[in-house]
Amino acid sequence: MHHLLFVLTLLLGMPALYAQTTWQGKVTDNSGQPLPGATIQSLPSGTLSIADGDGIFSIMAQEADNRIVVTFIGFKTYETAIHTRNPVYLQIILEEDSYVFDAVDLLGTWAGKRSPFTYSNLNKEEINQNNQGQDVPYVLQWTPSVLVSSDAGTGIGYTGIRIRGTDPTRINVTINGVPLNDAESQGVFWVDLPDFATSTDQIQIQRGVGTSTNGAGAFGGTINLSTQKLEPEPYGQIKTTIGSFNTRRLSLSAGTGSFSSGWTIDGRLSGIDSDGYIDRAEANLGSWFVGIGHSSEKQSIQLNVFSGHERTYQSWNGVPVQYANDQILRRFNTAGLRSDGSAYENEVDDYTQTHYQLIYQRTLNSKWYLRGTGHYTRGLGYFEQYREGDELSDYGIDPINIGSEVITETDLIRRRWLDNHFYGGIFSLNYESDDKSNGLTIGLTANEYRGDHYGNIIWSRTNIDFDRQYYFNDALKREFSSFVKLDRRLSEVWSAFIDLQYRFVNYQYAGNNNAGLVFSGQYDYHFFNPKAGIFASFQNNSEAYASMAVHPENLTGMTLFLQWKDKLPDRNFCTILNWDGEKNGSIHMSM
Repeated sequence: MHHLLFVLTLLLGMPALYAQTTWQGKVTDNSGQPLPGATIQSLPSGTLSIADGDGIFSIMAQEADNRIVVTFIGFKTYETAIHTRNPVYLQIILEEDSYVFDAVDLLGTWAGKRSPFTYSNLNKEEINQNNQGQDVPYVLQWTPSVLVSSDAGTGIGYTGIRIRGTDPTRINVTINGVPLNDAESQGVFWVDLPDFATSTDQIQIQRGVGTSTNGAGAFGGTINLSTQKLEPEPYGQIKTTIGSFNTRRLSLSAGTGSFSSGWTIDGRLSGIDSDGYIDRAEANLGSWFVGIGHSSEKQSIQLNVFSGHERTYQSWNGVPVQYANDQILRRFNTAGLRSDGSAYENEVDDYTQTHYQLIYQRTLNSKWYLRGTGHYTRGLGYFEQYREGDELSDYGIDPINIGSEVITETDLIRRRWLDNHFYGGIFSLNYESDDKSNGLTIGLTANEYRGDHYGNIIWSRTNIDFDRQYYFNDALKREFSSFVKLDRRLSEVWSAFIDLQYRFVNYQYAGNNNAGLVFSGQYDYHFFNPKAGIFASFQNNSEAYASMAVHPENLTGMTLFLQWKDKLPDRNFCTILNWDGEKNGSIHMSM
């Protein structure tokens, strides 16, 4: 009986076996590099397969199937007919699709290969080589004209960066084109995004005015970060770091790979702790990143949500210069010290910042492309201070009578809070000719910032109510800007660049400051920021360019750059002339 059932099952299954065949193959680009994650579909049945890490695929084709379609983002769709029922092996080469821009090209803030500006690019591999869990400035410390600093002395916690000697308030920083600079102070607090380099795919550093469009003015430089691309293949990764001064990092990353529906999910969770080099400069940092995206032949959408929380002991007072050469005193920290020599254990900075970015890109036709980004950043936190012998009048408090004694000063603990929201939209329409010789970007940006600043007394040695608020003020900042950028190749040697931007800023504030003074104000600013440049690329592998930009303060900046690669293959020799539009100028020679 069992033998009969087996024979019947085999006979009934024979048509199904003959109705299917196996198509196998490999998907690569023109250079032979595999394209993992490419989608293979047999038609008309619609059976799907995904190429593995080596670009290899195998798909069971149904009886009616007579053709195969292969798609991969950034490449032209491949389709071919198959006229045999026998198993076949296909070597599929996809051509790069000129219709699709790389994500960073659509931002309008990145310098291209023929841009007349001085810049450096770091790819994912270079970022990983320099990433030891420190803040982003320390990943960039080996790039030209960059100087970094660390309050705690370890690159973990509060860190700073200067480009060509310019302080951070004059360096424009963006993440996926969204401004990162604080809307009021213009500074960037890298401590709020610990281990962010792990979620970064590309970084571009521009020295000078550059192509900056969104956010703070770039008088000294620009730092553009692009977050990691969603991975088409499933993965998991663990990174650990153990270093001096009890420094420890643990980072977990994972991704689902591309589902058959086209959706992909990537995530990261990080924790960093360090005692710091400076006395009591410990840092406890945590962050996470989630990216959810969907791509098709002509459009893509991606939601990025990332957050960081930092709790660091204050070490920003610095060390007196006379202690610099003393092996013990050079680690001295005055923050939190009491007059009896003890230290207040909670002299900390505690802040959380969360970012939401929704990015949509679409190919309109063979030459026009659209990108839109909606963003929202939420920040909330405080720094706490122990104060000895502060005057009550500094906090708006009248003298206190205790028996026959009149108290005019006291020890207290205060917290100064920041409670802010930043949101807006960034839109660009991009054109690129078929031969990529001409490019045009038209952009619009509208952002709004709302920030509350207030201080509370949470403890005092005298009879002061807890949670007493001694100052409060709020601020509103609205910004609108539009720009047009034109990049045109004039010949095989020469290219020209023009950038015209109009920017409007409205800033208003009201309340009383931390000194108790009542103040308010409202200001409107209008800026017109033109930039122009020319770039030359010669047959002997030498390059030259010149650019000029007008700053909002009506100063004119000009840069001339020459480099000869054929004579010095291992080094770039350059001459840079900076001129401020008046009488001051300088010439810099570097190797």
